[in-house]
Amino acid sequence: MRTTALAVLLSVSATTLAGYSVYRPEADCEGEDLVVRAPLPSNELRAVQLKSRPTVDFKRYGGRDLWMLFPSAPYSNEPRTWYLLPHDEFYEWVKKPR
Repeated sequence: MRTTALAVLLSVSATTLAGYSVYRPEADCEGEDLVVRAPLPSNELRAVQLKSRPTVDFKRYGGRDLWMLFPSAPYSNEPRTWYLLPHDEFYEWVKKPR
């Protein structure tokens, strides 16, 4: 797994996630809730599935080049850390025996 994938920690604001630009599609298409543009130099567009907790489901989200965005803890008035990970790489890490 790419170490950069697990190292992407984000603070959420209205339209920017730690340098990422956030776009909301007109409709939930192919499982994407958001589209984010990565900061320069990559400037890459990423289809994102927003979740309330870490979730992997290869049948629903696998093989679609989706990224998962989820918080470190359930909703509270305290600030939370947000994680942005590629679903398929996260899935492989979760299913790996420990």
